[in-house]
Amino acid sequence: METNYYLGFDGGGTKTRACLMDDLDRVVCEAYGPASSIDTVSLETSLASLAATYAALPEQHSVAAVFAGLGGIAGPLDIARYIAALRQLPFVPEGARIGAENDVLNALASGNGK
Repeated sequence: METNYYLGFDGGGTKTRACLMDDLDRVVCEAYGPASSIDTVSLETSLASLAATYAALPEQHSVAAVFAGLGGIAGPLDIARYIAALRQLPFVPEGARIGAENDVLNALASGNGK
């Protein structure tokens, strides 16, 4: 059976963390990169930071889904704009599920163990 991989980003004003997970909720690898919060850097710089953080991952696999929890995402327009931008990144395959929200959602999910 083929393994599916999932990529998550936690982007703030000082750094970005990427986490690659598999179907069994195992962390495959992690990496850190530069700031990607859209209230700290431009959209273009934010996307470049995600790309640099992804490139720093010790393992890279085709992903079934990508989620970016970033500081500065403040509503549906920001979410739609960022999801459209994420689709343009070379490591995001066509057909992958894409999500984006404020990074407070990452903190809430980690506090709930999800």
